[in-house]
Amino acid sequence: MIKAIIFDLGGVVVFNNYGYILQDIVYRTGESKKKVSDNIDLILPDFQKGLMSEKEFWNKFAANTGITPPKNYQDLWISEYAKGYKEDPKIINIIRDLKEKKYMVAALSNTIAPHTKYLEKKGIIGLFDKAILSNEVHMRKPDREIYELTLRRISERAEECVYIDDVAEFLESPKSLGMQTIHYIGSKSLVNKFSELEIL
Repeated sequence: MIKAIIFDLGGVVVFNNYGYILQDIVYRTGESKKKVSDNIDLILPDFQKGLMSEKEFWNKFAANTGITPPKNYQDLWISEYAKGYKEDPKIINIIRDLKEKKYMVAALSNTIAPHTKYLEKKGIIGLFDKAILSNEVHMRKPDREIYELTLRRISERAEECVYIDDVAEFLESPKSLGMQTIHYIGSKSLVNKFSELEIL
């Protein structure tokens, strides 16, 4: 019997185009997209794990690349994120319906501190009974440990949980733990999957 539904956030509940964020960073640093992107990819995992502050992230970026971030570096991660931010009202209504039906509804997301603050301000984090966010728990998907932590936080057995993510790679660990998994491709498909599992 399914008791808990666990949602990824970005690409499922909310949407943003990372390309625009990267483009803004490239524009404001005046460097090539490849140089900026390669170095962000190198240090972003630790930022997502909350192992460095935003200032430390950009200091590390500067040390690796020789690029001096703009004085207003605090704005680099959030300006385009906020401009392109969208919520999916259908998914938000599904989350509310699940809670009315007394399911435990949790969020599990790789994110960074500036985006967590923005999502809190928008009320997205408050939609969930529990929110396991990589920058707060110092782990990130697809590491098995973050899924194990999620199970402990929600106090449910893996077999009683469904995990939803738009990234197929992030479904492998929860599946190996015994969770039901859904590769998210849209709200209509999700409702059909829930119907098959007799959830909604």
